[in-house]
Amino acid sequence: MLIAKLGSNAEVAREHCHRLYTPCGRKKRAAEALSYNGLVQSWPEIVRLATTGAKPTKPGEPELFDDNTT
Repeated sequence: MLIAKLGSNAEVAREHCHRLYTPCGRKKRAAEALSYNGLVQSWPEIVRLATTGAKPTKPGEPELFDDNTT
């Protein structure tokens, strides 16, 4: 859903995450660095799921943008 909303800016978002990883590492923000790195590493799968309309296959995993969560 996010890839579709970002459209042509989706790749810019990925690059931005990649750029944020380095300063987080330098500033000893390991948790943030891991999050950015995880997003960049997962990007090919995210794009694949977005282009096929598929959903992640992990059962019981909440959706990132699920409107039903509080």
